[in-house]
Amino acid sequence: MRNPISKMEMKLAVRTKKFPINLFVLTGILTIFTIFAFYMIFDASYNHYDAEYATYATYTNITILYVFIAVMEMALICFLVPAITAGTIAGEREKQTLEILLTSKLTCWQIVFGKLKASISTILLYIISSIPVMCIVFSIGGVAVTDVLQVLAYTVVLAIYVGSAGIMFSTIYKKTISASVLTYVFLFFITIGTFAIIYMRIYIAYLDGVKEFGAWPLINLINPITSIVALIESQLGSGVMFEDLCLISEAGSPFNELTPEVWFWISVVVQIVVAFICLCVASKRLNPIKKAKKNK
Repeated sequence: MRNPISKMEMKLAVRTKKFPINLFVLTGILTIFTIFAFYMIFDASYNHYDAEYATYATYTNITILYVFIAVMEMALICFLVPAITAGTIAGEREKQTLEILLTSKLTCWQIVFGKLKASISTILLYIISSIPVMCIVFSIGGVAVTDVLQVLAYTVVLAIYVGSAGIMFSTIYKKTISASVLTYVFLFFITIGTFAIIYMRIYIAYLDGVKEFGAWPLINLINPITSIVALIESQLGSGVMFEDLCLISEAGSPFNELTPEVWFWISVVVQIVVAFICLCVASKRLNPIKKAKKNK
């Protein structure tokens, strides 16, 4: 909690002109899309010829708006986190200040954790600024406050998950651009690549005449898309989209018994473990003593 790296980074981040501009742009984009979605969903309901259907659709479609806002916020955070975290260590190396930082009394783990904490603190301000936008769903009802808080809490977990990978690539590669590109590639793999692997495995299994192909769908535990779908469907009491997306029914027993709620909590634990592994790799890569021993 008294990490000097995080204190310095947070002070520098909020004192730049770029921070309020980014905060305004991010919140503005989310607000514009939310207002547009609100208008499209409820205008279509009110203009329907059947008044009873319009009332039903109005209260039903608030869940669609809630899902839209949650997914939009996740997408914006995923787009923003690699740009912030990928340059944490690589930027120090480019400015030729990394060696000075390594000669301090701070351990490599403290440096890495301090960089992550400062980055997540910045992202946390973006998340807090989006709360009024998400609260628009309370104007109609149907969504509880605890549901919104759960989505915001998972957004923080997602920022830590992707941010840890960004810091790891920032220690592996010397240039910020290279680290940023690899972080986005990692993000693409955990979101789209896992689906591609599973569907390819399904295609191969069907060609071989196999109906069940084991625990392959569990690779989606590292996929934040399936996590947010599982969270929202557990809140809304549904599970159709979750089953179609995660293909749990295609897996063998006992994996086909996983509910959206259980899947969500397991995925959170798995993603936190992956984030911890990324930080450990970053800490080891940053250690100059181990590098010197390896060169000898």
